[in-house]
Amino acid sequence: MLPKENRITKKNEFDAFFGKEFKRAGGYSVSSKNFVIKSIMKKDGKSRIGFIINTKVDKRASVRNKIKRQVREVFHMNLNNLKKTVEILVVIQKGAKSLDFGQIEEEIVDLLKKMQLL
Repeated sequence: MLPKENRITKKNEFDAFFGKEFKRAGGYSVSSKNFVIKSIMKKDGKSRIGFIINTKVDKRASVRNKIKRQVREVFHMNLNNLKKTVEILVVIQKGAKSLDFGQIEEEIVDLLKKMQLL
């Protein structure tokens, strides 16, 4: 589980990843079929991560929570390997429902390498 200081939890913190504010803050985004990862560089502090998963992925909360736990664990394992201090938002798409943990880990690590964060 991610430590509390590494989580994005407030609505206004999530809103920073959308609209003009995101581009103004130097935000960067990459995506794959199953995930969209948005990041904003920070000068100091700890890296923080937030997750969004829509009910369109699955109507059952238990399925959405399982996917979120798996994605959160990937970031927990790689948190110390991040090269920069960043705020990251992970938007989980429909296709992630059919992936197992190994595939989720591989895809997220590839996206982070593409962003030059790992």
